[in-house]
Amino acid sequence: MRQTVAIIFFLSGASGLIYQIIWTRQLTLLFGSTVLAVSTVLTAFMAGLALGSVYFGKLADRQNSPIRLYAVLEILIGIYALIFPLFLLMLKASYILIYRSFNAEFYSLTLVRFAISFFIVLIPTTLMGGTLPVISKFVVQGIENRGRYIGFFYAVNTFGAAIGTIATGFIFIQYLGIQRTVFLAVGINFFVALVAFLIDRYPAKRQVDKALHLDPEPANLGRDPIWKFVLLAFGISGFCSLAYEVLWTRILVFFLGNTTYAFSTILAAFLFGIALGSYIFAKVADWTKSPVNLLGLVQISIGLSAILLMPMFNKLLDVILIFQGLPGGRFWTFLVCLVVMVVPATLMGACFPIVTRIYVDSKNQLGQNIGEAYSTNTIGSILGSFCAGFVLIPLIGIRPSIALVVILNTFVGCVLIFLNKPRSQVFDGIAISGSIVTVAAVIMTLVWSNTPLFLNSAIFRLQHPGDELIDYTEGIDASITTLKDDADVYRLYVDTNQAADASRWDSPSHRVIAHLPLLLHSAPKSALVVGFGMGLTSHSITQHGVKIDAVEISEGVIKAARNYFTSVNKNVFEHPLFNYQINDGRNYILMTEKRYDMI
Repeated sequence: MRQTVAIIFFLSGASGLIYQIIWTRQLTLLFGSTVLAVSTVLTAFMAGLALGSVYFGKLADRQNSPIRLYAVLEILIGIYALIFPLFLLMLKASYILIYRSFNAEFYSLTLVRFAISFFIVLIPTTLMGGTLPVISKFVVQGIENRGRYIGFFYAVNTFGAAIGTIATGFIFIQYLGIQRTVFLAVGINFFVALVAFLIDRYPAKRQVDKALHLDPEPANLGRDPIWKFVLLAFGISGFCSLAYEVLWTRILVFFLGNTTYAFSTILAAFLFGIALGSYIFAKVADWTKSPVNLLGLVQISIGLSAILLMPMFNKLLDVILIFQGLPGGRFWTFLVCLVVMVVPATLMGACFPIVTRIYVDSKNQLGQNIGEAYSTNTIGSILGSFCAGFVLIPLIGIRPSIALVVILNTFVGCVLIFLNKPRSQVFDGIAISGSIVTVAAVIMTLVWSNTPLFLNSAIFRLQHPGDELIDYTEGIDASITTLKDDADVYRLYVDTNQAADASRWDSPSHRVIAHLPLLLHSAPKSALVVGFGMGLTSHSITQHGVKIDAVEISEGVIKAARNYFTSVNKNVFEHPLFNYQINDGRNYILMTEKRYDMI
């Protein structure tokens, strides 16, 4: 029976990621594709998962048939997915009304976005968050096997999520479209629910394990300081994991490109690693005599493996070029990402079954304990994603941010080992030695691997190897690079996408797209430019005496244009007819009441 449950839980994981990708795509069409808008949607999504794991974890402990509750969850998720477009239409109208009526400022608008995102995804994500503790309550028949079974089913669900990510990003949306892809996911939910209801009627599930009566009054594990710190450490582990994912993604876009396919590949590889770790350590968690020491060792190992990845990134282009041109190019790209992240991601996946072994020690409160652990990790993940993208990268850069997270991992691991009773000289020695090696690796990485990431990309090494690096800035939304060639021609790149080229070959096209439409209009008075670039198009429009609004998604592009392209744009920023704002162009057109003679 567990094999059947594993299959439907795999499918549930796949459908969950289908919804996440589709709904994030639809909500960013409403809110814009700025980093803050996307992060707002994902934060609301993950907050719902955390809430659901706590609520339904407690509810599962009071159910005579957790598998029946699981079936109901799957049905409700599918039903909500069918009516989601109706909610989206209603909230779209409300959002536009708020934007236009109150002329909301940046931060207040961000709060509105979060409130709308939270409201529209709260119900389905809460239901999704409840599936793990509920299914765990059903499959764990004896408390002595908690790490094995919970870790295994967490791995199965995460494998499903990885498959769902790949299938949606590369196949479903392209060949089925969004609507049919949603119908497919809904069909999966209903199929899973049907199988769950049939399992509920299967007589074997009613066999009661003796372990059910082992602890009618389970101890409150949170009263012991070490258990509290284990839960805190799991939250910090979630913080570090999502911080790494954000930071590695910012590095890998230099080699894979800044596309939907690249992000799907990176996410899927990350999920595969986590699933693999949970699967491998599911059995290890139960037979180890010192799970707290093992968790500490895993945390230190995550930090060490993460910092040792840094020199590999400098050689990653050479590896990718080996596979370039081979059949199945996307598969090889995925394989490269998997190989790069497999060790630290596998170790991250190992944490869940180990924490389960430590924190869950009551069959009667199993659902509640799992929900508490999962929600704590998810909250840490939310904070890690936010801090990495909005605080660490703009403040200290990508490499120092990784070094800081590595130190945090190592510190948590050492504290776990040193707080554990009884103390072990072997683990104490491993902790001290691992810390020394990790700190040494961090120092060496910061000293000898400080070359700007762009200089290791294919764009630079294969197309502009002789150009001079003028400026390199790692911002919230992207890494901005300015190059200058031997002819003193400046080029601007957003990650690996060329945003400006001041050469005599490229500049005429920027003038033409300004002059030609205006010449075709009898009396133009206003124009909108989406994507500022080096500012030549905007400058050309002002020559017609036309008022212009420019919308640019990356503030780094505006700064580079001010500093290095004023000879081309004639410092259009000072022109009385020119105005710009940082926003997603499509979203601005959707939200604004202004009408333009030319866009």
